[in-house]
Order: sequence, then structure tokens, then C-alpha cells
Amino acid sequence: MAVLYAAGHVIDQDGTAGFGGSLKVGDPSGYEMGDDRSLEDALGATVYLVVRDHGPAKPGIVEEQIHTFGVCNPDGVEHCTDLQLSVHQPS
Repeated sequence: MAVLYAAGHVIDQDGTAGFGGSLKVGDPSGYEMGDDRSLEDALGATVYLVVRDHGPAKPGIVEEQIHTFGVCNPDGVEHCTDLQLSVHQPS
């Protein structure tokens, strides 16, 4: 099992967002944690899609906020929260 990120974006002031992302088999660039360092079996994997809020975009760390799992806006309020989750099992 592994945690990998596939996409990250700063949401517009009106709250509208559009997302798209992908993970390639064997590519470890989105690795965050876990036993496997990449997606190893795209057709056999159970994929959990998580929409995660990292708090307000903060200059100086915004790239880390949108390209990692755990970097939150450290303004004294815990912002990292999982807003939505969907499970996609192999057929």
C-alpha cells in the first residue's frame, strides 16, 4: 500500500475548482508514504481518491501545499482535512 499524490491546485476565490491528474505505473514522483513507492498494478489496484484541504495558499509554501500530502498552512489553525473520499476497486 502506498500514498501518492496525483494533482494539486489552488482554488479560485469563487470556490470553483477543476481537477485532473494521473499516476503512471512505476513512477515514484508522487510518493508520500507506505510500503510501495509507486503504483505497481494499475489494473489490480484499489484506488482511494481523496480531496484534501491544505488551508489558505501561503506564499513560500504554496508549491509544497499543492504537491504533497502533509504540508498545511501553519497559521495556528489545523487546516489539513480530507473533504471527500471515493473508493475505486478493480473490476
